Amino acid sequence: MEKGKIKDQPVVDAFFKLPETTAGQNKSLMNINVSFSEDNPLELLISREATTSGSLKESTQSILVTYEDWDKTMRKHLSIEDTKEQEMQKSKQSRKYIEEMNSNFEKRRKDQVDSMKVEIYNYHGFNPKDVIEYNVTSIGAIPENPDLKYNVKYTVEGLVKKAGNNIILDAGKLIGSQWEPTPEERNRKINAYLPTARIYENEIQVQLPAGYETQGLETLNKSVDNEYGLFSASASMEGNTLKINVRKEYKKSFIPVAEWEKLMEMLDKTNEFGAQSVVLKKI
Repeated sequence: MEKGKIKDQPVVDAFFKLPETTAGQNKSLMNINVSFSEDNPLELLISREATTSGSLKESTQSILVTYEDWDKTMRKHLSIEDTKEQEMQKSKQSRKYIEEMNSNFEKRRKDQVDSMKVEIYNYHGFNPKDVIEYNVTSIGAIPENPDLKYNVKYTVEGLVKKAGNNIILDAGKLIGSQWEPTPEERNRKINAYLPTARIYENEIQVQLPAGYETQGLETLNKSVDNEYGLFSASASMEGNTLKINVRKEYKKSFIPVAEWEKLMEMLDKTNEFGAQSVVLKKI
């Protein structure tokens, strides 16, 4: 054989299946309780309890989880009895940094309210009037507690309007800001690769102010379900409580351009719901 010449080899076709998560492994669940301020009927008090898993928790983790909370969680998980400070006390070299560390921890705890404001803005698309309380109950970093869990209570303005003696509630906006495709995004020319398949669920309870009843509740009932996306919303009254249940699902992460319109159908139904209001009529 000529020197440097590569001997012919048979051609072998090889296929590798890359790992892919399901929609159920990337999930956001929001339990939301809404009430009207007694002092200002145009102000809402929102208490939101969030549970997120898989890829959906990553961006919020970076905002809300402090190093101090991560350190405490991992020490407990690994059965390390010493705290970070006790560990540093054992070394003359690291002992001198304890005061600086504690000062940084305290500052980060104080700054966390600003992090919560960022999370609220990311959810609603606007800033809260005031953050009342918040708590991260699981940082979502260990096998026995893999989900990020937190709750936050705050007030907002702009979702309620007066109409004579009646009140108009922008109920559709309670599921948070949504992707509204641009003309360029809508008229896509190539296949789409979304970050992951994923699910968003909202379980909302609105406590109506005394002396009011709902009108136009049927506009909140929406549904579309196809191969690539699902949106389902239903609303009902239970006593003086308006209950809204919403599920939005990106079923697949890969969408051929020929099927892109099916995902747009789901997004259109979502945004149609988001634009819906409910009239609270004075009895």
